[in-house]
Amino acid sequence: MIATALLSSAAMIFLNPVAGGSGVVFAAVSFVLYRNMAIGKFGGVTGDTTGYFIQVCELAILAGVFAGKLISA
Repeated sequence: MIATALLSSAAMIFLNPVAGGSGVVFAAVSFVLYRNMAIGKFGGVTGDTTGYFIQVCELAILAGVFAGKLISA
């Protein structure tokens, strides 16, 4: 999964550095926030919190790419 994440991130940045880079940054920020929330409130990662993270991360990437496209346009 790490290899897939790295390859996907590299492809996004290669295709459009500003939009791809902001999408990667938003995804990283959402991961850090999720990790802190999961450990702080639930004592670790559960299946339910993982599903929550996937949804939030996908929306964060979308928001990051959208913001990057607005900046670069």
